[in-house]
Amino acid sequence: MESCVPQSIVWVTLRVSPNKEETRLDFRLGYGGSGPAQLALAIVSDFLGVNRLADRLAVGLHQQFKWDVVARLCEDRFEISQEEVRIALSRVIVEDEQIMRDWIEDAIFSSACESIDIDMDSQADDQRLDYDRSLEAAESSMRQEMRHLLVERFGMTQAFAERLTGYSKTERGS
Repeated sequence: MESCVPQSIVWVTLRVSPNKEETRLDFRLGYGGSGPAQLALAIVSDFLGVNRLADRLAVGLHQQFKWDVVARLCEDRFEISQEEVRIALSRVIVEDEQIMRDWIEDAIFSSACESIDIDMDSQADDQRLDYDRSLEAAESSMRQEMRHLLVERFGMTQAFAERLTGYSKTERGS
């Protein structure tokens, strides 16, 4: 493998959000530091789209994407297609299935908790039961959203997406 010059600087134009102007950010590539990690996170986030669950998945995938793709880039200018990103990320998910399952489970649960955002310490027992039901419903919704993301963005089968995401009590009929 050809040796890269560490800390090559790459300028990337990103749309930070639909409501903001384009911003230029300084990223680095060709080694495994924090600059390449930020570039990897930007690429993965762009690929997955903008929502709470996709953001959490991007955080789970970007470090391995950094090592597999960004750290190996040697050019000051490069192009990477959505298909190349999809293939690299799919490889990470398939090769590290158990780690990804754990990460996905955490992302689903954290997103579900955030979506209902209730302070449990100040809740009465009957309100806690409502909270538990709300959490189960939110978790089921997040699982479905994650499956959709895996099928649509990665081209995974529904069966594989279900295997990665598991099932909530509501979906199992418990």
